[in-house]
Amino acid sequence: MPIDKCPSEFTVICREQIPVLLRRLEESFSSPWTWDDFQELSKEAAQKKLGKNQQDYQGCYVFRGDQVGETYIGISRNVIGRIWTHFKGPTHQQTSFVYKVARHEPDSQIQHHRQDTDHRTYRREFNSAQQKIRGWKVAHVPVDDVVTLYLLEVAAAMRFDAHPLNSFLPH
Repeated sequence: MPIDKCPSEFTVICREQIPVLLRRLEESFSSPWTWDDFQELSKEAAQKKLGKNQQDYQGCYVFRGDQVGETYIGISRNVIGRIWTHFKGPTHQQTSFVYKVARHEPDSQIQHHRQDTDHRTYRREFNSAQQKIRGWKVAHVPVDDVVTLYLLEVAAAMRFDAHPLNSFLPH
């Protein structure tokens, strides 16, 4: 019985579809999105300008900086909107990715101020991390099937060495 209307068997996804999608993600880095693609746009304008048929789409994305440990894999039903939120979202409630980048900086104190997002230490460290990721490149690939999407997230995290920013430990 298929899970979430998944049209493929597990072995087909793992052996055939995931390798193709990983290659497409790698190829997407040849013409990645950057902060410049989002800077002047509202979320809706970005979705229209960058989307398939001028619409947002479900898929996987990879933020990658120049340093070791500067890789983050994400999935979303609305990839463009999610990337826009990472670039522009004001707190960890909107973009846990930026919070993770801040938390992994040496001597970070951001975790002590999670409940007070207006605290100057929180704002300084969050804004600094958000500024940092604005220099990173973003690859992306549409994935229609949700089961394949979840499996791709894990495979991409392993392929692109997304530790420490990605973790699959249960909460």
